[in-house]
Amino acid sequence: MSTSIKYNNYLGNEISYSQVNNLQEYFKVYLENNLPFKKERYQNGLLVNTSFYVTSQSQIDTILLTNPGVSFEYEHLVNGHKVKDYLSYNNSILAYKRILVYNSIGETICYCRYKLEGNVFIPEETEKYYYENGELKYKFDYINNDGTLYMIYDEVDYQSDIYPEDIGNSDKTDFTWTGFEYYQNAEPIIPL
Repeated sequence: MSTSIKYNNYLGNEISYSQVNNLQEYFKVYLENNLPFKKERYQNGLLVNTSFYVTSQSQIDTILLTNPGVSFEYEHLVNGHKVKDYLSYNNSILAYKRILVYNSIGETICYCRYKLEGNVFIPEETEKYYYENGELKYKFDYINNDGTLYMIYDEVDYQSDIYPEDIGNSDKTDFTWTGFEYYQNAEPIIPL
């Protein structure tokens, strides 16, 4: 088992150790067999956040026993889709959450950021993405408080954005929900 360290700037680009002192913010990434397992974020030379790369809830639980104020990038499969949960804890209590969902060829199909209200996480921002021939075709944006569709942005023809109330009116758009059922509402975040 080989352990190593590399450094990244805030854009994720690898930098040398000698460049670290010239930056206000940088990341120290710990690797085991060339795979990252821990990342530390530094600002003005001070450690401000530690994040672990994990693949199970039991790993999170174990790490929280000795590190109650850390973050996690939790990668796992759900319904055949790769899901990355970004979780931050304060005193071993989940305080922040966002999710990215990927299709079978690695394209991001959903992004959701949550906010904590009381003891419940509710979606604060949700976007879904549809691709044609490997190119982003549509971005679906939703109303936060109820998850209904706000707008479909045409990412290829910027003059062809679609308002939800126009769907089904052939005078305004030829877009229909056939084949786009997953995109009709913010939920489900992960396709069934």
